[in-house]
Amino acid sequence: MNLEEIKQIAHLARLKISDDELPRYKDFNSILDLIDQINQLKAEHVEPMQHPIDMIQRLRSDEVTEHNSDNPDIFLVPHVFEDEGSSNA
Repeated sequence: MNLEEIKQIAHLARLKISDDELPRYKDFNSILDLIDQINQLKAEHVEPMQHPIDMIQRLRSDEVTEHNSDNPDIFLVPHVFEDEGSSNA
């Protein structure tokens, strides 16, 4: 791909590329070659992957363990943070 073609593509894509930056985009042709190689692969019968590692995330069941006796709509949960007054230091 020559510099004029790169300028034309940049113009069509509404990219502002200065003449000083144009030589850096000369490798654009190698990227297009790689894309062409990928497009030539026969992958019609390959199922799309959600993740490269075939793994099932095991989740714990979501069960209520305790209710507030004064109000059954409030559930009790274990403490996550210590009280400010109960320092182990």
